[in-house]
Amino acid sequence: MKSVKVCRTAVVKCPSNIKFPPLWVEVVPKIKIGDCEVSFASPSPCIITPATEIKISEPVKIEVTEFEEDVEITVSTERDVSYYVYPKNVWERVSEYLDGFMTKGYPEEPAMILIGPPGTGKSSMMKIIADYLGLYTVEVAPETTLSMWLGQSEKKLRKAFDEAENNSPSLILFDEAEWIISKSVSMRRASSDFTFVNMRTILKRKIDEHGKTKAPILTIFASNIAEEDIEETLIRSGRAYRPIFVPLPDWHAIKRVIERYFPEKASEAEKLATILLNMGQSMADVMKVMRDYIRTGKLKIEEMKSRGYSRLYLSPEIAGDENVKNYLKEIVER
Repeated sequence: MKSVKVCRTAVVKCPSNIKFPPLWVEVVPKIKIGDCEVSFASPSPCIITPATEIKISEPVKIEVTEFEEDVEITVSTERDVSYYVYPKNVWERVSEYLDGFMTKGYPEEPAMILIGPPGTGKSSMMKIIADYLGLYTVEVAPETTLSMWLGQSEKKLRKAFDEAENNSPSLILFDEAEWIISKSVSMRRASSDFTFVNMRTILKRKIDEHGKTKAPILTIFASNIAEEDIEETLIRSGRAYRPIFVPLPDWHAIKRVIERYFPEKASEAEKLATILLNMGQSMADVMKVMRDYIRTGKLKIEEMKSRGYSRLYLSPEIAGDENVKNYLKEIVER
């Protein structure tokens, strides 16, 4: 007979008006107990007892719907519902971290790096991961970490890791993280290089420690920089391994977001998605353009040439039109 250990820690999502009772029950992540859901338990499976450290988090419901190329992630709280669309391969990479964290009680790799163009949903993905796991979250930003006083920046970074360790299981989020993961120091003053070297050393040692001890802590970085600009020593197994690239949205993703957030324009979604894609718009751009379109009735789009979009994309319905086919054939034959 297989023995089941007592849960050291359990994170439970409960409605604000529900109090989770002390009880003896065997749990695994995502199991329902009344109106509550266990989002994390360590070790897993385990038995919740009165001695288990119970942490209550906001009841956020995450639903993932798979399509041919994309996934739609629906995030529901007591206040609102949000929709996000990502390429399927991006969610598969992220899920490897989440599934390992929930089933083993610690992530396979102690850190994750999300990279890609601005406005593609990297920051939103960090929030989705936090909501999905329901863990204690520590956010680290340059404006609250970097200091002009000698030694203070390093002290603040250590404090952030201490906070995560004292409240584990937890997440440490570095949004707009190029200031800490970029290999380049060309834009920094020579006098500040020593500080950044120290901070990078602290960062790597802490991530190494979490990996070696199998700590229930995941550090996540999000940045717009290219993979070749990331400090090489971070992107190896035992640290962050390979970065997860979040690209500009495809036609199906844009169309689906328009239909979800702007149902009054659903009849135009195919045409709008084609225009927005060919103009190199990120998902953040799509939301801004569509809000302005709803407000003014005018479609105002600026082509984002710097994002490398020089191709012509036609929606499947348009591309299948015989008149369009004949027109494109004439162009090719000229």
